[in-house]
Amino acid sequence: MEIEIALNKSDLIVLAQYQVEHSPQLRQRAKKLRWSYTVGFFLLALGSYFIFPDAFLAFGFGILAIISAVFYPFIHQWRVQRYIERVVEKRSKPESFAN
Repeated sequence: MEIEIALNKSDLIVLAQYQVEHSPQLRQRAKKLRWSYTVGFFLLALGSYFIFPDAFLAFGFGILAIISAVFYPFIHQWRVQRYIERVVEKRSKPESFAN
């Protein structure tokens, strides 16, 4: 007796989300990118403060450093969610399967 289970797009999306949420590599990459952006913007703020006489540019880079430190996890999760949906949509079409 064989049992066939039909998977629809929502099942595949939930499976991919579970795998992404429990992936230590993805968490490590997100943390690394978060602090890379933060340090990069901070260094740009520091460099522009000492190089340019106007502090407006340094203030802008400082704000970007704070935003990247605080909001990057939310932005990363949103981008991963969009990517998962696009990949599942693309791979669920019949032309993506080999003949």
